[in-house]
Amino acid sequence: MPQSAISLGLGLLAAWLCLFLHELGHVVAGLAVGFRFHLLALGMLRIDRGSDDRVRLRWNRDLRLAGGVGGAAPIDKARLGPRFAIQVLGGPLASLLVALAAHLTLLSWPGAPWVARVSLEWVRLLSALIGLETLLPIRNGAFVNDGLRFLRLIGRGPIAEREAGLLVWYAEAAMGIPARERDLAGLTRVLAVRDGSIFECQGWLWACERARELGRLDEAADALDRARPLATRAPAELRESCEREAVAIAAARSTPSRS
Repeated sequence: MPQSAISLGLGLLAAWLCLFLHELGHVVAGLAVGFRFHLLALGMLRIDRGSDDRVRLRWNRDLRLAGGVGGAAPIDKARLGPRFAIQVLGGPLASLLVALAAHLTLLSWPGAPWVARVSLEWVRLLSALIGLETLLPIRNGAFVNDGLRFLRLIGRGPIAEREAGLLVWYAEAAMGIPARERDLAGLTRVLAVRDGSIFECQGWLWACERARELGRLDEAADALDRARPLATRAPAELRESCEREAVAIAAARSTPSRS
């Protein structure tokens, strides 16, 4: 087999490894600040925590997550912004450290076999590119990259307020607090920004859940109608949440009210 074909194959393997280590960096940083593992997905691989609190390894069937996603969820409300910012930076930092490690290994191993040298060169190049690219503040459709998310977390204004509200609701959900009892001011901040993002979609789903638990079914249905168009661009988890809410609203409507 030609060396060029072997080098290309090694490059593809290195790309998968570099992306995996980047997402693993998010997870490790999240665990380090006291969050609980939530999701790690790349390509066809998916490791996540289910509703029964068990961590499972399974096939990833959501193409929107195939490019890589990883993180942990807050389980308390202490210093959420700074802690989440650390998790966000964990991915780019991991990529840059991997690139540095590959570079130092190449310098200290001048007699490395060709396969090892080419593999390390690919890892050095790709990890450095991933680390630098994810630090640039870029929006990708309904998603945002690490650099933009970090700037939003440490910034001011409606976007920063939405980030704070999102974190509080994530934490309260993980703590088992019913939606009807969660921080209403936080939800208001989440819904104050209408940008068609997955964050707005999540906000409308939370608003739907809260209204349904309070028995305000028309309000819940209206919030669900706002979430559904946004969910078409979101990961499968949010689309499935829309369907669950639709079923729950229908069941609540069919249940006779108690006088």
